[in-house]
Amino acid sequence: MTRPPPGAAAGAEPGPGAWAGLVAAGGTAGTAARAALEAAFPAAAGTMPWTTFGINVTGSFVLGLLLESLARGGADRGWRTAARLGCGTGALGGFTTYSTFALEADRLVRGGALPLASAYVVASVLLGVAAAAAGILLARAAVAAEPAAGGIDPADDPDGDLGSDLGSDLGSEPGSEPESDPESHPDGDVPSPRSRP
Repeated sequence: MTRPPPGAAAGAEPGPGAWAGLVAAGGTAGTAARAALEAAFPAAAGTMPWTTFGINVTGSFVLGLLLESLARGGADRGWRTAARLGCGTGALGGFTTYSTFALEADRLVRGGALPLASAYVVASVLLGVAAAAAGILLARAAVAAEPAAGGIDPADDPDGDLGSDLGSDLGSEPGSEPESDPESHPDGDVPSPRSRP
């Protein structure tokens, strides 16, 4: 019997070249979006670079939300890998920028606005981390608020008894009587199950 070539099986993961192309496409889109915002809202010399600041903080939040949602949604394969690489590494990696952030901070220092440059650097780092953490926490809260499909809402079963009761009921044969507990009959007289028709 002739074996199919590698990757021909249904559900096979794309190769490294396909993933690299996805990252490049996402990066192109993210970089174009950032360039459009920077052109529309440029920072004047000696002033706070609000556009880059907003881009980096927003991108940090979305990246934290995306990656945590994907991590809690299942194994990192298939469309989850595509979303992580295309949207996370590619689009958000191109949208956010460290190089422009560093260049703008350097320009502020060279222009004599050292306090503003320091505030820009510290605020960007601290709020970027805080935004990423907020995105992670939001993803966790969203996942926790959704009961598993076909499962039992934890709010309806605070003691965790419904699941075990359901499982024991499903494990019994149709039409069978539940087994009597000998401990509930100290005299040893255990009633026999009803005879089936």
